[in-house]
Amino acid sequence: MLYTLVVEGMRFHAFHGSLEVERELGQVLDISINFSYRAEPGEEDLPEKTFPYQKAYEIVQSIVMNTKFRTAEALALAISRQLLKGCPTGEFVQTTIKRGQLYVPGVLDHVGVTVEVCREDLED
Repeated sequence: MLYTLVVEGMRFHAFHGSLEVERELGQVLDISINFSYRAEPGEEDLPEKTFPYQKAYEIVQSIVMNTKFRTAEALALAISRQLLKGCPTGEFVQTTIKRGQLYVPGVLDHVGVTVEVCREDLED
């Protein structure tokens, strides 16, 4: 069976971006993941056979806070790859990063990017 862990609205004040002001002042990133993994029928009540949301959060937090990227696409890809590497039964991950604080003239709620990675993509 395929299960999907959904973790939405993880927020981090981080220093990623292509603009100097983004790297110096930082911005709040809103990150959500949908992580699909396999488990056999009857294993859904065995914690060791599921992918814990705490582990997912720790992986995301570690990448966001300990590495630097110029694009949200690169950050989302790194998160997706690490989630798949952290779970042998992981099949697919969708990572969305939204930014609400923009250094552009204009009014909008946020901009964002979504990256979708499957296990086969890790072999590249």
